[in-house]
Amino acid sequence: MNKDFTQNILRFLLLIVIVLSSGCGPSNATDSPTLTFASPQTPSNTATLNPTNTPEPIYPEGVLIYSTNNGVFAFDLQTTKVKVIASTDMKQEYSFVVKSSIYMLRDTSGSATQFEIFKLNLDGTNLEQLTSDGNKFSFAVSPNEDYIAYALEINQLFLYDLKSNKSQMVFEKKDYAFTIGSWSLDGKKFVFSETELPASVWGRNYLFSLDNSTTTRLLPNGVGIEVIGYESQPSWSPNGKNLVLNLVTDLQSGYPDIYILNIESNDLQKIATNMSGESFAWSPNGNMILFESRTDPRKLYLFNLNSKELELIEVGEVNFPFYFPMWSPDGNYIAYFTNKTDNKWYLNIQNMSTGENLKLEFPDAVNSAQWIYPKH
Repeated sequence: MNKDFTQNILRFLLLIVIVLSSGCGPSNATDSPTLTFASPQTPSNTATLNPTNTPEPIYPEGVLIYSTNNGVFAFDLQTTKVKVIASTDMKQEYSFVVKSSIYMLRDTSGSATQFEIFKLNLDGTNLEQLTSDGNKFSFAVSPNEDYIAYALEINQLFLYDLKSNKSQMVFEKKDYAFTIGSWSLDGKKFVFSETELPASVWGRNYLFSLDNSTTTRLLPNGVGIEVIGYESQPSWSPNGKNLVLNLVTDLQSGYPDIYILNIESNDLQKIATNMSGESFAWSPNGNMILFESRTDPRKLYLFNLNSKELELIEVGEVNFPFYFPMWSPDGNYIAYFTNKTDNKWYLNIQNMSTGENLKLEFPDAVNSAQWIYPKH
């Protein structure tokens, strides 16, 4: 297995995990070229969630920041208008919206061999290159916008101080690739995974703490099970006390099981068996988890932590995942992208109170997406 092939496999595995992509250029407003709208309806394979007799408006509030290979865009969900935040001829991966800034990976080599971290304002101004120390494999920005955790293509993990604009290596392991997961809400901890090269099936997850600059392997202690490995990035609960993650405990069972791990007590709660969860998205109040099951065909589920019920939201097409499951900031809607056999991309939005659905066709493949409420 050559290096380029391994790199492409790792980038493909990474793409589903994190949010948003990038570009550069002035901000200007324009209508979407081919956005079309389906009539509000409840598809036969979609569950109706908590139906009521007082429907809310089908067009929710907020802006969807999304990226394609052509740039970063803002889609106003109420007016259905698209604003170009940044356009580029440079290849880009994904990016994050943190406060009023966008952080992104962009190719500076012209041959997709060196991706560096850039920052720009949410209105598309003040593009700035932050790093130049080698090909980045993944990164994540702390919620308080103090640090960026990033991994080079192989062997090394760094912490970038946004105040001093300096990087420091915090973890190193030869012949391993690292994937940066999410930060805790207080910005004091982040999770990451390691994968032995050439790419192995099961990885290991770690917790890095800023308080004492320590890296600890993320293993549930005293739970009475043997953990063989992990298969996807853990996701923090809004209160910073729990992580939802996959654990492989039996190589004969088919798919990993999904657990919630309490970081403080190491208590472990199984919420789904033989499902191989991915793209975990906690509701803003921490009471529900939206996730994709990587079974065949793919399925989208909602787990209620209060009732302990697992609800099927939608059954997908074979070999076509659900992309970027997310919540509206107020928790009233869920949204996700699908890419069907017709080679078209669709944004699906569901009202959590009424079960009403909105389906929008997008003109380009979407690399990442994030729902925000911009300041007025």
